[in-house]
Amino acid sequence: MSKVISAGKAVMIGSFVSKGISIVSSVILARLLFEEDYGALVLSAIFAGLITQIGGMGYELFYLQHKGNEEERRKVLEQVFNLRLLTNFLMFVVQTVIGFYFFIFTENRTTGGILMMMAVSLMLEGFNAPQETLLKDNMEFKKITIGNIFKELFATIGKVVSAFLGFGGYSFGVGPVLGSLVRMFYLRSVQPYRHAYFLWDKGKIKEIFNFGKHVLFGSVGIYLVQQVDRIFLTLFFPQNIVGRYGFAWGNAAMPFNYFVMPQQQLIMTYVTRYNAGQIELFYNLKILKRLISFLNFPILTIAILFTEEIVIFLFTDKWLNTVDLIRVILLYYSILSLIFPFTSILTGLGRPDIVSKLTLMKGLTLIISLLFIGIYFPDQILIYILTYSTISILFDLIKIFVGISLTGIKFNETLKSFKIDFILIAILIISCILRIEYTDVGTGFSFLILILSFYIFLFLKVNKKETIEAVLVLKNKFFG
Repeated sequence: MSKVISAGKAVMIGSFVSKGISIVSSVILARLLFEEDYGALVLSAIFAGLITQIGGMGYELFYLQHKGNEEERRKVLEQVFNLRLLTNFLMFVVQTVIGFYFFIFTENRTTGGILMMMAVSLMLEGFNAPQETLLKDNMEFKKITIGNIFKELFATIGKVVSAFLGFGGYSFGVGPVLGSLVRMFYLRSVQPYRHAYFLWDKGKIKEIFNFGKHVLFGSVGIYLVQQVDRIFLTLFFPQNIVGRYGFAWGNAAMPFNYFVMPQQQLIMTYVTRYNAGQIELFYNLKILKRLISFLNFPILTIAILFTEEIVIFLFTDKWLNTVDLIRVILLYYSILSLIFPFTSILTGLGRPDIVSKLTLMKGLTLIISLLFIGIYFPDQILIYILTYSTISILFDLIKIFVGISLTGIKFNETLKSFKIDFILIAILIISCILRIEYTDVGTGFSFLILILSFYIFLFLKVNKKETIEAVLVLKNKFFG
């Protein structure tokens, strides 16, 4: 546990740096680009998302959880990399063809250009795979974090410079290529790896692929979950609303993506070191959950209560029509962050088959629900977002409870451990509703004082023991 928390120090610091870079990028791009540019990005993400999910077949995870001597694991990594290169090349070809079609034969030329440039980035990420996997296996997350910072920095430079030069929506394609290229050079410099190209071990390839196919099925479900809202959005809403939605989602997701998500690779690598039935895993993840809640809840509360003021300050009043959308999406990610450490437990314990089934069920439920909303409430974008968010959270909770049960923890104890989190979720929902109703800043500050007072009471009185454990982890490992 101490090693994973120590590694978390590098990840957390890196996420703060990346967060700063991303905020600067978002502010500048919001002032240079328009709703139609973000609409082109949303449409390109529908196709790029499918291709990326199909390509992400979990080969590297097979290596991370593989038990064996050093020579055996080296051979496994070689076959993993062979499959990764082949898969990413095929995905590169498919995405390039789709992008070319949009660019030549449709009016969505910007979408086509973004897709073709993102295809290059996808291929570059394939070359990074063995270096990144070895670093994860050795828990060297500091180097991975530095690589991610370089990627974010140069991607931002690419997007901003392109936007200044008048490339418009194409800027969203230039940035990822430059960022992935710089990250590839960095990872290769800090983690040497000599690969025996295309020496195929058919038996090992089959074993890896059989593991990966469960992740593939889950990837289809993940695609449905992540992109089905955008697919129906482009069918039922005009492009400016699609762009507004894309802008709102991208910026509202920023706190989660840059403060919380960087911990996912750390948690996943940590979980793979355990087997089903090991109760210790549950209690260690509880500490991480409390730590994330302790650090993030005040930030999330401020963001929800003062969304309008933040939008005007950062992006100008040009984007005022996105305030309610951003607030609801912030609420969704706030809830997700409170349960986050347990969301990867099933995959980490080697049960991607369960994940794939639950994810497909989630995707099908979303298809039916969003199709209904799109047909019968065609102008209600807020209802659309609320439906998507509610269904997503419910299925995430199901996945978490199933995963925790594999550690040997009873359902009643699981519910008890999430008691504080459910209370915090209720507070956030009430805050969001009240702030939409009462818009003046003074009322917002009153709500903030009341909510943070109750927050302190929960953490320091009701849940004192876990809070002390989380603070000690923060003190001894992050700042020790």
